Amino acid sequence: MRPLELLFLLVGIAYLLWLCCGTGLPESPFHWLAFAAAMLGLAHLWFEGYRWHMLPGYIFLLLILLFYPWCSAHDFRIRLSYSALAWAVGVVLVGSTCVLAGILYPVFAFVPLTGPHAVGTFALHLIDSSHGDPYAGDASARRELMVQFWYPAERARGRKRARYRDGRRDSRRTSNLPLVKTRSFLNAPVFREQKEFPVLIFTGPNHRFQNTFQTEELASHGFLVVGLDHPYGSDRVTFPDGRVIRRRKENVFLDFRTDETLADSVREVEGELAVRAADVEFVIAELGRWQSSRAANPLAGRVDLSRIGILGHSFGGAVAAEVCLRNPSVRAGINMDGWMFGDSAREGIPQPFFFMADCTPMPAAHTLSPKNDNQTRAVTRTIQGYQEIENSLNRHGGYYLQTAGLEHMNYSDYPLYSRMKSKTGAGRADIRRAHRMVNRLSVAFFKTYLLQHSEGALIRAAAEFPEANFRKVPAMAMPAGSVFEEVSRRI
Repeated sequence: MRPLELLFLLVGIAYLLWLCCGTGLPESPFHWLAFAAAMLGLAHLWFEGYRWHMLPGYIFLLLILLFYPWCSAHDFRIRLSYSALAWAVGVVLVGSTCVLAGILYPVFAFVPLTGPHAVGTFALHLIDSSHGDPYAGDASARRELMVQFWYPAERARGRKRARYRDGRRDSRRTSNLPLVKTRSFLNAPVFREQKEFPVLIFTGPNHRFQNTFQTEELASHGFLVVGLDHPYGSDRVTFPDGRVIRRRKENVFLDFRTDETLADSVREVEGELAVRAADVEFVIAELGRWQSSRAANPLAGRVDLSRIGILGHSFGGAVAAEVCLRNPSVRAGINMDGWMFGDSAREGIPQPFFFMADCTPMPAAHTLSPKNDNQTRAVTRTIQGYQEIENSLNRHGGYYLQTAGLEHMNYSDYPLYSRMKSKTGAGRADIRRAHRMVNRLSVAFFKTYLLQHSEGALIRAAAEFPEANFRKVPAMAMPAGSVFEEVSRRI
């Protein structure tokens, strides 16, 4: 809970309990708790902002203000009665409900940045005039994107920290998220002492803010990080004019019911992959136009297009792999727990590439059931996903990370959204430590391959997390023949 939330609740509960069970003499200093609770409540509303999770606390505040004159006019005595006990239990239960809601849906804080730079941020609405939008239902509609930029900034006092979300995409269930403050500053001046910034493109399955724990950290180490929303694929894209585009299908991933539905869904996923890869390539081209035309934005002329990297989570990891294969100007990439599709799945990634996986083990052959074709197809595809990673590593080299206790969503901000791990898809690993590990390795990896730092820094960073299975794979390190083929033979 936020400090003022907690303080005004504790003081309000103490005052109401005193009214139920206390002496209540006029000279008692407990009278002042009413004023203290009211002032703390008003300060919370002013500085921290209203949220519905605190509704019981606001009711407390109203009760205190309404009943104070009546209470102060009466001489209370200690009343050890069932009614007093009922009042006391009721106050504690209502207050506890409020505290519990605040814990389950926290207005969380990101950990402090470790890089030497402050971070600035702004958003742009970009229109790709050379490509139509295949999902818009209008042949004349151009592809539109919302793009977020995080960049090294000048340190300036008095600037406003950016909110995590602007609230237009949130329901009551996620209304705590717009109250979260990030570590970046809106429209802060670009850091002057660095002439150009290496570029990192981020793409995820849901929205451009979903890995703020990571994008801001990378920017604090000197990178320009560019996050994309993909209309009709991201969960909800809001444009400056108020238009909202929601995900065209709630589940656009693989359908294992039959061989035909699986083949159809793979084709659909690979079509979406091509659209998102084209979005990334358009943004890279747009950055190039900024360099040549000196466009009217603070990053014009400050982008180093000879040092581009990409990182993605889940399906965004597949996009990162495909963009690397399609675009040799992208020099390094990270796939955070995403299966691969398209040409990259078949050919691997020739650039330095880092695969980060969750704790799901390689399925064994005995898990395939001849009585359950759905399960058999799912397990076979999981084995195939692992083998595609191994094939890329064996053919081109790269890095691999798998950590006990990390589930799929640990590679995003989602575990911070609620203390209930079952609601966020988080594993049993400590959330903050998992984020520190991902950040340390991501920074070290991109510094190695975009800034020519020693690979030793990446190896040392991995050694800081002994619970992680980290390995470097030289190209062609394994003999011919695949784990997938081996398991298939046993089937």
